[in-house]
Amino acid sequence: MIPYLERGENIPFEEFKRDLDELLSKINRLYRLKIHGGEALLHPEICEIVKYADKLKKIRSIRIATNGTVLPSERVLKCLKESKAVMQISDYPAFADRADRTERILREHGVKYVRLIGQKWQDMGDIKNRGANRFSECSITRCTSFYKGKIYVCSRAAMMEEYGCNFFDGIDVYTEKKEFRRELTGLYNGKHCKACFFCDGDTAFAKEITAGEQLL
Repeated sequence: MIPYLERGENIPFEEFKRDLDELLSKINRLYRLKIHGGEALLHPEICEIVKYADKLKKIRSIRIATNGTVLPSERVLKCLKESKAVMQISDYPAFADRADRTERILREHGVKYVRLIGQKWQDMGDIKNRGANRFSECSITRCTSFYKGKIYVCSRAAMMEEYGCNFFDGIDVYTEKKEFRRELTGLYNGKHCKACFFCDGDTAFAKEITAGEQLL
């Protein structure tokens, strides 16, 4: 959904910090914080984000997604090396040379990384009511998205809300703690997922497309 938004934006570090602190005050543990975009390495405050998240004991692991189109600066490489962050390189056939280059630079600088090979993309379809909720058939529902102070079932649901769909699926982290935890449990059980009526997810209904292919 990101290409359909009128403009892109970086979440300012102070906003990220404030929302993350609020989230962590209401949960026991965050097993993985994955920072993605767009291209996460384009964020002008990526070092500040990584350094802050790295020192928070409730966060077990940090991953940063990149497709290799942007190389990290020396400052970013140093920051990554000194943290528990792991770079996650998306290896798309069309950009294999870029993934090779990124992997080589990360290895030379002692930065932890994983390279995802053989990824598949699927067209999740347009925004129209399917008449059925795809939640139970879609594995992407395990990839909850934290965006602008709200938890969504996935990043597409978050972008659909940003696009103006107004499904009101997001769970506000500034909700009272007991209520927030109740709603979060409901999210993982398939509630608060109206967006799943308007998406094919990665189910049998979705058409496979070339990984890494971009809209022009």
